[in-house]
Amino acid sequence: MQRISFYHKEVCHKLFKQGLRLGDQLELYPALGRKKVISLNRTHYDIHSKKSLSHAQLGNCVLVLPEMSEHHYEIELSLIKSQNEKELGLESRYLIRSLNETPFRINGIFSFQSFIERGDVLDFGYHKLKMTSSTSFYKNSSHICESKKLNPRVVKSDISILIEGETGTGKTRLANIIHKESGRSGRLVHLNLSSFSKNLIESELFGHRKGAFTGAVTDKFGAIEEAHYGTLFLDEIDSLSTELQTKLLLFLDNGIYRQVGGEGPRKSKVRVLFASGSNLKKLVSEDKMRKDFYYRISNGVVVNLPPLRQNPELIRVICHDFALENKYYLSENLVDYYMEFKWPGNIRQLLSHLKKKIILEGGDKLVWHECDESLKILDEDISDTEELCDVISMENIKKNYAAKVFKKYHGHLRNTAKALDLAPNTVRTMLKDIA
Repeated sequence: MQRISFYHKEVCHKLFKQGLRLGDQLELYPALGRKKVISLNRTHYDIHSKKSLSHAQLGNCVLVLPEMSEHHYEIELSLIKSQNEKELGLESRYLIRSLNETPFRINGIFSFQSFIERGDVLDFGYHKLKMTSSTSFYKNSSHICESKKLNPRVVKSDISILIEGETGTGKTRLANIIHKESGRSGRLVHLNLSSFSKNLIESELFGHRKGAFTGAVTDKFGAIEEAHYGTLFLDEIDSLSTELQTKLLLFLDNGIYRQVGGEGPRKSKVRVLFASGSNLKKLVSEDKMRKDFYYRISNGVVVNLPPLRQNPELIRVICHDFALENKYYLSENLVDYYMEFKWPGNIRQLLSHLKKKIILEGGDKLVWHECDESLKILDEDISDTEELCDVISMENIKKNYAAKVFKKYHGHLRNTAKALDLAPNTVRTMLKDIA
């Protein structure tokens, strides 16, 4: 007889409100039969074994396993509510204990009592249980945070959207979500305008005919034609020259364009998304962007993606997403550590750092590693840079230092001049200017 009980404390309302733990599940790898998944959405589960069974059977809160071991297991698994509410963020903490003299194995080590968290593996005889989370429950939760500002009617419409935000804030990911949820039959074509020379951008946008210019040895479809009935995502729109802004403006108004070297007009039905990491209003004031073009791309819907330093809770969500997507356990203390930093590269930098940790640490658990120490050094460098808002001239620095030395020598001018290796009259002039 094998029995395992799961007891959830009365925290379901809080967990649902915070979006936590409701995605917990157990993956069962029985000695016989196929893998099964148990979603921990009830307050109590029983697991026992029978010799007459040939495969595992899952009923309402009851899991019956084939008896493959002579050992008798009496196991209790209880959800532990942390005193620190912040710890409810990422990790599910359960206490598992044996109710008789038979130990279980957790991650290969025999134990009678232990905490179990996501990523841990339990062995009961020849059966294996792994604590995981439902990726379908949490999938793209950080993306949902980014796109929740958008009205569903806007997402499914043809209206243009301008996505603004610093580098690495997720502009491309949001564009992919908008296209996917819009239900458009065509494909998403992503064109980063800053990655092409000014001479090639027009060809990349509108396409060209063979012989239109040196090197045009074949006809080429442009991004506009490739995105027909789909979505055209123009990234770094601020990189477009004013001349091409005029040509693109004509297409945005009526959907008609002309290939480079082409003889007649062409038409494409496409939804256009724009993205920029620059201050477009400033570019208009500097005559680097046409006013009519700016008004055209911003008269639809404008979405601003804040940097991580202004939205630290998003760091928690992104870390959770990453752990679930890659089937890793991520320490809550490590997430708290990450929330202390500014992340100048934003989401892209955070995800790159997590991928680096996987390579350096190995295993299926991510905890604090010496590579995390580099974040503190980088953050200090950025803080020092931000503090230089008011730049002081070298002349004023010298005068201020002379005043400090003068104070140290209790107002004695000659001793001050000797310490500074300056003439007394020079020191007198410097102190006079400060006064």
